Amino acid sequence: MQFEHESGEMREKMNANVEWTILYNLCVMIAVSGALASIGLVLMSTIGASLMALSDIVAITISLR
Repeated sequence: MQFEHESGEMREKMNANVEWTILYNLCVMIAVSGALASIGLVLMSTIGASLMALSDIVAITISLR
């Protein structure tokens, strides 16, 4: 009987560990997706600014001809 009681406690501890692992993994995925989204926004704004500067250079070059 004592062995069954101990195995039940072990099962509960393992279930608690699995729950904390799932919660931890979820938090990590949310943090990583937020970081990737912010990197994407920075890259998009940098590319947009570069394209605007390039179009200004082309417009100035055409107007100088």
